[in-house]
Amino acid sequence: MEEKPIIDENITPRRAKKDEETFYKNRDYIEVIWKAISLIDTPLKTIPFFILWGTVNDYDDPTSIYLYQTVIEDIRKFGISIQPLIRPNMTREENLYIQFLKHFPCDSRKQASVFEYCLKHLSNAKDLEKYQEQIIKNNMQRHQELTTLSKLKFSELIPKWLEDYRKMSIFEFCKIYLPELYKNHHQYADAVLKERMVISGGTDLSNPDEDVVRIKPHIGSPTDFEKIYYALRKTKKPIILNL
Repeated sequence: MEEKPIIDENITPRRAKKDEETFYKNRDYIEVIWKAISLIDTPLKTIPFFILWGTVNDYDDPTSIYLYQTVIEDIRKFGISIQPLIRPNMTREENLYIQFLKHFPCDSRKQASVFEYCLKHLSNAKDLEKYQEQIIKNNMQRHQELTTLSKLKFSELIPKWLEDYRKMSIFEFCKIYLPELYKNHHQYADAVLKERMVISGGTDLSNPDEDVVRIKPHIGSPTDFEKIYYALRKTKKPIILNL
């Protein structure tokens, strides 16, 4: 999380001062709003709740993050498992598991889940676009755990992540390895804390009869910072952002 406001050089000094004062007035709710943003379906992708605050039950055996060669020469399949050498659908999904390449035991299943999520958001994910025809031909299109990352790069990357995860907070880790999502998350939270945007709707909020929970430009009543996190956690309504 970020405990200081974003400096906007495109606004007047008077507006900047007001934004800063408003942000610090609401500073006790920084974590609440960061949590709320993680539960909202925003136009720009943010970091989901389970990555920053979620817990995952561990098994007796350590969870590993693994890499397999697929039937497509430049495409690998990654994932997490307590039995990385044995995949349950290897016969039915043989195109995904042509050859085992590498695995790394993680300190916890949560850590393995974070690494898996980060692999899905590497910049090379865009490289998959040019293989779409082959992916569809081999009936692999429903799988999100595909990458052009080589065994060598995987073997360099995961030990680095293990080292950094152990010495960093989850926020520091995401800021480095999920930079675009972290930036988006920060900008939304900053706008709410400056009261430029409002989280509204949903159970026990300004309009409990709404069909959705919204985050939208500041109009009317301000965000109820004390209730918003609990309301968002409890509601089963769709959550969207209006600009």
